[in-house]
Amino acid sequence: MSLNERQQFICDYLITQNTYKTVSELASRFRVSTRTIHSDLNQIQFYVKGYELIKKPGAGVILKKEQNEKSKNHHEQCNDIIFNSKERQRRIAKKLLFNGETISIQNLANEFFVSKTSIANDLKVLSKDIFVPAQIQLIKSKKGTKIYSTESQLQTGLILYNELFLKDNTSIYLTKREFMRYLSEQYGKVIVQSCYDALVNTKLLDISNKYDFYFNNLLSSFVVLSYRVSLGYHIEEIPNNNLIVNEVKKLPIWIVANDLINTVSRKINCKFTQSDISYFTKQLIANRFENGTVNLELSKKFEPMVNRLIDKMSAYLYVDFQNDKKLKKDLLSHITFMMFRLKNGIHIKNPLLYQIKDEFRLLFDITRIALEQELQSEKIIPFEDEVAFLVIYFQGSLDRQRRSRRILIVCPNGFATSELVANRVRQILPPLDIVEVTSTHTLENSNLEDIDLLISTVPLKVENKKCVLVSPLMNDEDVSKISKIYNESFVYRNNSKEKEDSFNNLKELISFDFIDFNSNYSTMEEVIIDICQRLEKKDYILPGYADSVLKREERGGTDLNTHVAIPHGNPKLVKQSVIYVCRNNFGIKWNTYTVRVILLLCLTEQDIKNAKEILKELYMIIENKEQVDKFFLKSTKSMFYSMIGGNSHY
Repeated sequence: MSLNERQQFICDYLITQNTYKTVSELASRFRVSTRTIHSDLNQIQFYVKGYELIKKPGAGVILKKEQNEKSKNHHEQCNDIIFNSKERQRRIAKKLLFNGETISIQNLANEFFVSKTSIANDLKVLSKDIFVPAQIQLIKSKKGTKIYSTESQLQTGLILYNELFLKDNTSIYLTKREFMRYLSEQYGKVIVQSCYDALVNTKLLDISNKYDFYFNNLLSSFVVLSYRVSLGYHIEEIPNNNLIVNEVKKLPIWIVANDLINTVSRKINCKFTQSDISYFTKQLIANRFENGTVNLELSKKFEPMVNRLIDKMSAYLYVDFQNDKKLKKDLLSHITFMMFRLKNGIHIKNPLLYQIKDEFRLLFDITRIALEQELQSEKIIPFEDEVAFLVIYFQGSLDRQRRSRRILIVCPNGFATSELVANRVRQILPPLDIVEVTSTHTLENSNLEDIDLLISTVPLKVENKKCVLVSPLMNDEDVSKISKIYNESFVYRNNSKEKEDSFNNLKELISFDFIDFNSNYSTMEEVIIDICQRLEKKDYILPGYADSVLKREERGGTDLNTHVAIPHGNPKLVKQSVIYVCRNNFGIKWNTYTVRVILLLCLTEQDIKNAKEILKELYMIIENKEQVDKFFLKSTKSMFYSMIGGNSHY
């Protein structure tokens, strides 16, 4: 166990103090209870080298240097704290992005008291989450490693730094006060307050109806721009820059950007260039701080694209989306600015991404395939955050098309506990659904013919009825479980008469020759490149397919929490549809999870229309640990092939 982020901040603070600080003072400063501070101090005293934590009744606590540590400066003192990986990565990122330092893996390992492997893994995380999306290069030389970027790329990196580190690990969202405090610690209170005041006080923008993540992202980019300008750095001049600036000036939103820039310029006493203003204008549009004229002009251009996307999703999901006017209106509004972001390299984080991927995985993957296919002509690969935004709209349309369903909550303690569960269920299921409660005793004599779904706090055996087992207090895992079973049972189910355990698509796409249950790959790149080379030699795919798979992984991993990955690439580079099955002998670090099973999906453009059924069959064999064990980890190549309906003579 190591110190968490709050405990590290407490250490940094106490090291700089020469007087005792009471527990109440610390609780007020760090906005936690006195009980939490007592717990933190107990943890800190075991993890601070070279210091003694002294507690004095009536006075408070103080960190005092041990005798042989008094010659150390503050920087050295802070480094004697054992940091967790997140805080270590934050400090490494700050060295590179804020200070422009040349770093050495060996020196960092010595500084943070960890192995060189740990530092190398830290740099991989930073590359995935910051440097690659921002197109910042890590240049290695004999002196060490440093970053190379344009000014706009560096500022994108700083915005992603804010997203990655300036957040509370226990919550998806930050309060405005917390967000302002974290930004102020990095960029200075004057700059942050000036940017915030300019945005909330301007009469040229309506921010009252904007989602917090759009406002926070805009504030973050405004603060980063102002901070860099205060240091004497400006957005780079690019070829034909005057033409681009003149085009941007034609947009009505440019007047707003210019006014906001001038307001902050006076407060921080710095001069912004025309390129800076053009850059900020794009940030305003990307974060949907537009006026009606901009919205109307841009949205007309993307109406055909929205219609094609709706047609694709209707065909892939066997659901009629064409008559949903609200869906079309919402998509048109969103895609207008999504395309602006994608074409200008602006990446906005979706705070619900992982929740959406977990609860609506099938819909997420179908949406991603449809969007990627639509964007092929633009040569754009969308970030998975953008895919998740679209999932919200399509899921909303599916909700509006459902008939009312009857949900019965069962609890041995009767009404009171059942109501606790019912209230939580009502929050996550469509409002038209009817949620009722009962006890286990009453259930025995109840007519369940009209009940669509049972949710119980105790195990039940009811024939021909779906039943979800949850805890009496309904935690997040229970919510996810209910959503998943509800969607699988009532949303994505089609009218097919095929049995649930049939794998008609898989047995057509999986050849015995393309099943490897004894591989020893070390990295994601090695797996993808080697498998693609094998498929290319057999004339299933064209050169370049591996690169298209890797590029998609950069925009969002295809790994699941069941330790399975389903990578896929550009359908235009597939000559014959196939699924290559690989079971590795040890785990490979993929994106978020460690992966043992890789299912490389190669679909031709003609077979994309069958993506829903193919993915449904895949998810049937990888949806949980038990299924992964059954089909892959505790099986053999021949057994697996037989289970999916392959020829048993192998």
